[in-house]
Amino acid sequence: MVTVTVGADEINVSPDAAGEPGERGPYLNQNRNAPQNQADRKAPLVVNIAVANLTRQDTKLVIEGPEGHVEPLVGSGSAAFNMALPTGAYRLSSPASTDTTVLTVGRSRISSGGDVLIP
Repeated sequence: MVTVTVGADEINVSPDAAGEPGERGPYLNQNRNAPQNQADRKAPLVVNIAVANLTRQDTKLVIEGPEGHVEPLVGSGSAAFNMALPTGAYRLSSPASTDTTVLTVGRSRISSGGDVLIP
């Protein structure tokens, strides 16, 4: 989940990165001899985005990068949506704000769902 707040003087995003950053580390856990969970490492990462418009005017959140999106926002309202985002840097801006910010998206993470030891 990525949260975005749009204010008149700033746009905040938390966390400022999603997905798996950099290279994958060694697979070290109690199941090291078991095969790793498989996933398509080139598939876009589905990011859940929650937005709060802290201004009183109707506006929009503009996402620019390898994929683009415009999400309408009502004054003092909120929105939530999912996006499949390829790896890259995305600039977030709004006509209601004088600021912009960046969200960095890494590769899809491989689920650890199969790593639980069940008796």
